[in-house]
Amino acid sequence: MFDELERLGENEHLFALLAHYARAGAADRETWQGRVMRMDGLRAEDLVKLHGELIAYDWIEQNTGAVPVCYRVTPAGLRAFREAQPEPPMRAAA
Repeated sequence: MFDELERLGENEHLFALLAHYARAGAADRETWQGRVMRMDGLRAEDLVKLHGELIAYDWIEQNTGAVPVCYRVTPAGLRAFREAQPEPPMRAAA
């Protein structure tokens, strides 16, 4: 069975793209964010596929109305972003 959160944890570009929209929407999730057009190490067509993947998982939504080419994180996207964050290292007891 396919696990979207596992995929998110394994793909640094997918995580970075979700992180961008999650951080941008942290203060106000209702605000639309401009589409990420470039990401180091990715071709434009790969970035398009990553956006599609985030939409397919319902982690971001696209504004196809009055404000074109804008996205915002969904509640499910914020939850996935929080769950995929690496655990902080444990401190040894003194």
